Amino acid sequence: MNAVRPFAALILLLAATPLRAADPAPALPPADDLVKLARVISLQDKTLRSFQVSGALNSGPAGLRFTVAGRQPGDLTLRLDDARDGTPVLIAAGGSVMMYDPVAAEILVFKTATEFILRMEPPPANPPANAKEAPAHTLNFGFFVHSPGSEETMTTVIDVPSMFDAVKKPLEVVADGPGAFRLEGRSSMGNRLSARVEPGRETGACARLALFDRNGAPEQPVLELSDIRLDMDLPDALFRLTDEQITASGLPVRRMEGAGMLKQLASVGMLVRAVMFRVALAGGADEEMKSKLAATAGGKLDWEALERSDRAAGKALRAAFPETSVQMPSP
Repeated sequence: MNAVRPFAALILLLAATPLRAADPAPALPPADDLVKLARVISLQDKTLRSFQVSGALNSGPAGLRFTVAGRQPGDLTLRLDDARDGTPVLIAAGGSVMMYDPVAAEILVFKTATEFILRMEPPPANPPANAKEAPAHTLNFGFFVHSPGSEETMTTVIDVPSMFDAVKKPLEVVADGPGAFRLEGRSSMGNRLSARVEPGRETGACARLALFDRNGAPEQPVLELSDIRLDMDLPDALFRLTDEQITASGLPVRRMEGAGMLKQLASVGMLVRAVMFRVALAGGADEEMKSKLAATAGGKLDWEALERSDRAAGKALRAAFPETSVQMPSP
């Protein structure tokens, strides 16, 4: 009997211990208050000292990783990488642009002013009468060049608030760790938005944002802003593109100048062509697409030889142009 008493005493002790109710979960902030913390990112906003935004655009078989950064009074840099292997296909900094041409296995270099825009455009005020679906917001993702000193006025803008305009209200608010919240919403077309907001974050409250297509993979965003940082110190190396860097790859360099250069870029769509050629060289294109791509390069191509030269050029470019964006640990 003595061996049973300690166990019985323990039962009595537990029975006599008052049970404390769990603390109620803290109230979530209204979605509208969190949305208002998102900023339009542009150097036209003189209260914004600097910015760096990294992300990815995934469209069909092609994918681009990008980093765009700026600092007052007007420094800007843009880098576009092939998402497949990280090969840089375009780098713009310091009034110069470097673009990789996989067909010629060479680097094109030209002096030009560059701009970048990322915005969700509102539906047209007067949609066509025969439209099969209700008008919807459209994603505007673009890179532009214009001659230095031209009268064209284009401004790099990353309009984060416009992304929230495209989803139905109210948005859902979910706790996402200490001091952080996740905003979830869907557009009238069924596309999904997910954003992480940290109201106390020193480098900007809106830390990440992703858009998912209703017909796409549930975990594969069409557009992802994976790292949004404002008002931070950025290294000078981000805003330089030197001849030493350009020649370090060992690839042939072709320098393009004047209005003819801009017309050639516009008519051939060289950036899009470069990305699509790399998709094809990686085995992501059928014969019809290959035939269309070959037509842009003047006719029949030796795809096996192109694949070998592209593989070597990609390795050289990744070594010559390592990523110089400011890397910080994710929360």
